[in-house]
Amino acid sequence: MKNLVLYYSSIFLFISLLSTLGESLTLQWTYPKDLPIQIEKVKEVRFHIYRQDNCEGHYILKGIVYYPADTFKDSSSEKGKIYCYILTTVHEGKESPYGDYMRVEEKE
Repeated sequence: MKNLVLYYSSIFLFISLLSTLGESLTLQWTYPKDLPIQIEKVKEVRFHIYRQDNCEGHYILKGIVYYPADTFKDSSSEKGKIYCYILTTVHEGKESPYGDYMRVEEKE
């Protein structure tokens, strides 16, 4: 499990991200217990999940999930490959800057 920092509307969110390997790669995160109440009141907050192949080059948007979802399944991942993932928050059309990344290696 890796701890990541996300920036949301002047608030830093510290989330824990876990990858699970299988037929597809699943990213799962937990929200902090002291999650600011402001995010609970917002009607639409979404997370963009970006992936970088071999942890090189540009990140490509792989999926979008809406709060309070806590998982994302990447069915396009392949065994034997290395990926880096980042998550951003989006609210009212504004996307947070890239934060920390998670490196995942799909073992054959």
